[in-house]
Amino acid sequence: MSSTKQIEIVLPERHPGQQQIADSEARFKVVMCGRQWGKTKEGITTACEGIIRGEKWGWFSPSYKFSTEVWRALCQTLEPIITKKNAQEYRIETINGGVIEIWTLQGVSADDVARGRTYHGVIFDECGIVPNLVELFESAVRPTLAVHAGSALFLGTPKGRRHGFVQFYARG
Repeated sequence: MSSTKQIEIVLPERHPGQQQIADSEARFKVVMCGRQWGKTKEGITTACEGIIRGEKWGWFSPSYKFSTEVWRALCQTLEPIITKKNAQEYRIETINGGVIEIWTLQGVSADDVARGRTYHGVIFDECGIVPNLVELFESAVRPTLAVHAGSALFLGTPKGRRHGFVQFYARG
């Protein structure tokens, strides 16, 4: 008789605003909310749901400082299914083929980000402080979504009026 081990992963419960975002069928979602709303938490939950389905995801943060807490949360949440974890590359692989890679955007050009990758979804965190957001997404990251018609989740606060995040938000 073969035995199978049940693995349980507990994701955070969403508040109504987060649930509205999760329920949206839009391919590209722009979430512009105030501080402490739970944007990054929603991004982590969204990415974990995809990884649990065996998908490949990319996470883009403006700097190392913003990446470390995300890395810790992903490692803790996905621990029961992680097969490989590389803290230097910020890459996690799971037993079902799921992958997440965290990219730090500080000091990189659009030519250096996620080239040759294929993702089911991407998350941009703290978009209001990502320089050249539109160029980074359009020229380097969006092509990584082509194979799977993947989705993108842009998260940030309404900081300033003249940056790429506001442009994405205005597109509605």
